[in-house]
Amino acid sequence: MSNIRNNSLPRVLNLSDAIAIVVGGAIGAGIFRTPSSIARILPYPGLILLAWVAAGVLCFIGALCYAELSALYPKAGGEYAYLRGSFGKGFAFVFGWMMIFVNRAGIIAGIAHVFAGYVTYFFPCPAIVQKSIAASTILILAVLAQKGIALSTIFILSFVNICGVRLGKWLQNILTVGNVLFLAGIAVIGFFSGRGSFNNFLPLFPPSLGGGVASSFGLALIFALWTYSGWNESAYVGEEIKNPGKNIPLSLVLGTSVLIFLYLVVNFLWLWYVPLDKMKQTETVAALMMRDLLGNAGGACISFAILLFVLGSLNSTILTSGRIVYAVARDNKLFSRVAGIHKKFGTPALAIAIDSIWPVVLVLIGSFDQLISFVSVGFWFFVGMTGIALFILRRKYPSRRRPFKVWGYPFTPIIFIAVSFCLALNTVILRPVESLIGIGLILTAIPVYWYSKRLGHRRR
Repeated sequence: MSNIRNNSLPRVLNLSDAIAIVVGGAIGAGIFRTPSSIARILPYPGLILLAWVAAGVLCFIGALCYAELSALYPKAGGEYAYLRGSFGKGFAFVFGWMMIFVNRAGIIAGIAHVFAGYVTYFFPCPAIVQKSIAASTILILAVLAQKGIALSTIFILSFVNICGVRLGKWLQNILTVGNVLFLAGIAVIGFFSGRGSFNNFLPLFPPSLGGGVASSFGLALIFALWTYSGWNESAYVGEEIKNPGKNIPLSLVLGTSVLIFLYLVVNFLWLWYVPLDKMKQTETVAALMMRDLLGNAGGACISFAILLFVLGSLNSTILTSGRIVYAVARDNKLFSRVAGIHKKFGTPALAIAIDSIWPVVLVLIGSFDQLISFVSVGFWFFVGMTGIALFILRRKYPSRRRPFKVWGYPFTPIIFIAVSFCLALNTVILRPVESLIGIGLILTAIPVYWYSKRLGHRRR
């Protein structure tokens, strides 16, 4: 309870909990949906596998960078703490503003919407109702039902995480273990069926690397990186992880390694079992394979698995997002009341509750997809700046104890920084209008921060 009195979060998460947050936060519907998109972009199995390897390597390098930073600053909020220590409160506030009001809110709303879509797939409108009302009315009811389910899911998971990090972590652990076992089960069933063919891998690579192959590879890389999103989730709960100097770096490195292994295995399986032409024509490769092996029951099984995968990803995102709100509020006079810790539950209850409001608004207005595209440039920019923060902090505090140091320094951080900025620039080039709007939304943080500083001076 002394931690609560000191306005810091109690350390109740062990290494396995932190790994579950990383793995469960990353594994969602993406691993089932993106392979077909990548196949349409890169029509060669060798390049497809190479894209997944490259994305995994980049995320692993990112995990190494975050491992050093998180061990140095085992605080709530992840990048917020690192950017604050290297660039100051103002820059960190702009990052926090972007994450809270645009990026994380859009992600939570989007995941909740996908979850609701799969729930309505399992529980469609009863036939007797469909016969008694007009088709247009059924469509309206379906939309309202999806929004209602999405809203309810956000509220329920937020409440679970308010009621204690132990309750939230157990839910996350159960979902993550179930998801990993399910992926492993799919791989076992697929490989032992013997119905695949190595001929599906031919031709492995294109005859030449010209003709826009490089640009296509870059686009496929974005899809693969999106599927890996979540590799840094344990950094946001650094303040609640036991033995942070050891366990936070380990959770990032081991969690990302598990993701790389699982994604390479299942993508190899898709390519081995499903011919590339068929893969391009379906949205869910796994459902195609399981229906072929187990009939309609196999397809339903995959849909139910995706539902659980999405639920695990949503719970992890809500759990960690509340800590970003808490970190920003604790550091800012304007939002200081939000930084309270619940005396009974030991969680940033008000921060989690407030963090659920804006996603709910986005679900209702249905604009979350646009918001996610708006902030892509800002997100990758700040990820790159986090890499630069590693160099600044090494120079600023050369004698400070670092429980973990990034491997391959300075080359690995430079690669991570360069790729992050390239992705930000690529977003501006491909989507200039959305990027400018996103930058404008992020810059609204500046007058808010100026006002909060002025308010702080008045109170002194």
